[in-house]
Amino acid sequence: MRTLLIDASSAILLYKGGLFQTMATAYRLALAGPVCDELTRDGYPGARSFAADLAAGRLTRLDLTDIPLDPALQEGLAKLH
Repeated sequence: MRTLLIDASSAILLYKGGLFQTMATAYRLALAGPVCDELTRDGYPGARSFAADLAAGRLTRLDLTDIPLDPALQEGLAKLH
């Protein structure tokens, strides 16, 4: 099964369009940690549903610090600090 990294806007649009569960069945959906926090915040469309999907393992929360970056990208990011 392929993994898709999605953002909050995409997740909300899929939810509003009634397609989120279909995508979650067809793909392993992954979200950056801050995106998970945003999606499960009270007042966001689908917040309870996203929280349930995280708890059930239908969504994966990623700690992006664990993902190795291309050395050239790392160098460029280091220059920004």
